[in-house]
Amino acid sequence: MAKSFNNVVIGGGVAGLMYAAIKSQHEKVTIFETPSKKNELGKRVLISGNGRCNFYNTNLLDKKMFEDFPFDSVKDIVISGSDFYSEKLFHFLLSKGLAYRTENDLIYPYFNRAECFHSFLLSLINHDNCEFIFTHVNKIDRASKTLFTSQGNFNYHRLVISTGGFSYDRTADYSLLDSLAVNYLKFRPALCPVIVKERIPKYLIGNRLKGLISLYADDKCVFKEEGEVLFKENGLSGIVIFNATIWMNKYIDKTLRLTIDFTHYGPNAIDKEVSIFNYPEFLIRYLKDNDLKINDSLCFTFKQFYDFKFSQISYGGIDLSCINHDNMTLNVDDHVQIIGEVLNQNFPCGGYNIGMALIEGYKAALL
Repeated sequence: MAKSFNNVVIGGGVAGLMYAAIKSQHEKVTIFETPSKKNELGKRVLISGNGRCNFYNTNLLDKKMFEDFPFDSVKDIVISGSDFYSEKLFHFLLSKGLAYRTENDLIYPYFNRAECFHSFLLSLINHDNCEFIFTHVNKIDRASKTLFTSQGNFNYHRLVISTGGFSYDRTADYSLLDSLAVNYLKFRPALCPVIVKERIPKYLIGNRLKGLISLYADDKCVFKEEGEVLFKENGLSGIVIFNATIWMNKYIDKTLRLTIDFTHYGPNAIDKEVSIFNYPEFLIRYLKDNDLKINDSLCFTFKQFYDFKFSQISYGGIDLSCINHDNMTLNVDDHVQIIGEVLNQNFPCGGYNIGMALIEGYKAALL
């Protein structure tokens, strides 16, 4: 006879751990996590932000932000009636002793080390009420409330899916989502470098150029942001390029072009032609080789994304229309909740993705 559990979480990442932190205070929780060499929980927290873990953003505490793409998709998850869950979650973390620092609108652990937030998150869990099982869940049968795993079958009363996407070291396996019988978009890499159709000459590789980066879908400008582009062997990288991939994925069926305006941007924008002697050598050479004028923007055509292992998040997942935004349950099964990156919600760099995973884990546990 299969062993039964009351509250089961599949996925011991940020969302799953936040759920367990709340739920384990008064109920038993069992977390199923894919086994690894060290059987670690929240592994991606440790590598996020180059080991610094930018886990939140002050903009998440501004209701107005949720009016615009891509945050409008989760507005009624974060704001429900008089409840502002982003603010409630952050106040909860502070009440438990979270120490943090801000850099502009980015929020980091006080000591700027991911291990500190990782330890803090684990410390919130009542370990007397939480069990961890390291095994691979292959299939879910919602009718019988059964999990099929590499260690046998288990039954659940309430199930939380927080398996995330395919970024970093994840295996591309849709069997679990298929067994749920819900609508989902297959994952694609996001917040990652991109490969372009144009050849990147050797003298350009490794150099950086600041400017206003614009993304055009066919002939329509769909994204603009100031930042620094890093030229790679076959494409472009940098935070501004990472952020542009959210819009690239949205308009993936269009012809996508990236332009870099390196003079007419920011508070020090140049309003007249600048002598070429002010330019770096690599830029002078590139302009000459491509028959471009001194102040012409550089233009590149999107070809493909870098592989999942180079991406910070995965674009795609379970359609948000499949869940009840009031409590994160499936519309067709109120014994199953979906939280975190496994949902089709995708945000730029800056602590938004981890922040939303925390908010949803917190909100789901209140049910």
